[in-house]
Amino acid sequence: MSKTDVTIAEFKLPNRKVKIVPLKRKRGLLPKEHEASFLFKESYYEVCVPIDERGRMKDPLTPEERAFFESPSSGMDFEPNELSVTREKNYYTKKKAKVRLKNEVTYLDLSRPDDYMKYKILLTVKDRIALSDDPRETKVTQKFALVDENHETQQQLNELDTKLAAYTEYGAIKKDFRSLRHVIMVATGKKVGKNAKLEFLQTEANRLLSNAPEAFLNAVRDKDLETKILIQDAITAKALRKQGIAYYTPGGDLIGNNLAEAVEFLNNKKNQDLRLVIEKKVDAMED
Repeated sequence: MSKTDVTIAEFKLPNRKVKIVPLKRKRGLLPKEHEASFLFKESYYEVCVPIDERGRMKDPLTPEERAFFESPSSGMDFEPNELSVTREKNYYTKKKAKVRLKNEVTYLDLSRPDDYMKYKILLTVKDRIALSDDPRETKVTQKFALVDENHETQQQLNELDTKLAAYTEYGAIKKDFRSLRHVIMVATGKKVGKNAKLEFLQTEANRLLSNAPEAFLNAVRDKDLETKILIQDAITAKALRKQGIAYYTPGGDLIGNNLAEAVEFLNNKKNQDLRLVIEKKVDAMED
């Protein structure tokens, strides 16, 4: 084979479906579902392949994908080299290459050449198109999200597994006042009085199981649960004091710049004398 010969692997369209989801957000006094907070009925976004600051067009396709689309087997009727971004009047400069997005959920079947091309064009506009509709993973500038249907199904299964596991853990401690109180405090970060009723704790636990099962599960399985509760109780008993996010003894000695460091300090065998003093002060408060 000569140096100029290049072997391009054969590309096959994936058997997947992707959902395009509008990322609706609250604007001012308008709720996020109000059409004026996103797009009016007949309005739409047009997405095209972007040009970088050096005037270069971003290439949506790999060499394998481009070879496929420019071949007769794609059924797309592209001319040779029409999909090359270095060509002056390539396909992406034409109006028909723009992807129109409306205020509605739409689907792309990636086993269809035309839908796959739209998908690849959308992937070039990362400042406008997110790869998840999870608010924690999106930017304010992103207006739509691409959600893989398979990923969405797996995500739903994972959420169900988490909820079932959380309910199982709850079943083991639902009548254990001390454990339930500790779990709720760690899961919510809020103080729960030692004179609270068991029914109140069970109600709070069920609220967590419905709205934040992962937080409940993380708390109940936290190996440092006892130490974290000791720290919270110690602050109430004035056996420790908190300044900002740092923790100190009443005498002003720093035991941690944050909760994780304070937990590590009190779990350290070298510091068990201080831990015993703190525990005695907490016990005395209970009496």
